[in-house]
Amino acid sequence: MRKMEKRVLSKAMKIFVLSHFSLMQISTIHQVSKERVVLIPGGIDLTSFALPEGGKDAVKRILGIPYDKTLLFTVRNLVPRMGIENLMEAFNQSNVLREKALLLIGGEGSLKEHLKATAEKRGLEDSVKFLGRISEDDLPRYYQASDFFVLPTRELEGFGLVILEAMACGTPVLGTPIGAIPETVGSFAKNLLFEGTDHENIRGKLEDVINYPDRYRFDPQICRKFVEERYSWVKMAEAFEREVRGLLEA
Repeated sequence: MRKMEKRVLSKAMKIFVLSHFSLMQISTIHQVSKERVVLIPGGIDLTSFALPEGGKDAVKRILGIPYDKTLLFTVRNLVPRMGIENLMEAFNQSNVLREKALLLIGGEGSLKEHLKATAEKRGLEDSVKFLGRISEDDLPRYYQASDFFVLPTRELEGFGLVILEAMACGTPVLGTPIGAIPETVGSFAKNLLFEGTDHENIRGKLEDVINYPDRYRFDPQICRKFVEERYSWVKMAEAFEREVRGLLEA
């Protein structure tokens, strides 16, 4: 696999990446000159991912979600590197999270049945719910309804479009300091980053969010503006076009 990658990259005039993390990975692993690598951050559809009409409570009512708990949402491939096990263990070891938070987990994957069995074994059924695959039509609603999106990745997060999708819907993102996550989450608000990836770091931050909500109160309009100014499809397309025109004119 690595040999195939190196062969393809060696023949490319330019290599486009979504993050500084990916740029450094390519440069380090394949010894590619940084001058050949172009950073163009990802973009999302700002029409599909929009602020909730009537506010978060209106969407919670539509989805049948209670108002009396802090709503945490994540949607991931349910595989080991995503860190869902650590997120659940944070709930397992915290009375604060069990009583005052509700975690919704969307997605499918090899760990799904294991995670569901773990939740049942540890008595987390009231505070952790599995949604399975979420349709493209329903996904924005869950972003809009959530108080926070949680990204507990353990390794190799090349960019993380879910960060932009959530924030475009007015929802701040809590994430581990892995891969490219600090480039987006950290540049918006550093206090939204967990100090590490293990369950203790995750538990501590989530408890802080619930116990001291004023420290983590972000205007939905500010979250969306952050995405609009940096990560729209228009900006992504314009940057890509400039680079391609440069190659054609060279």
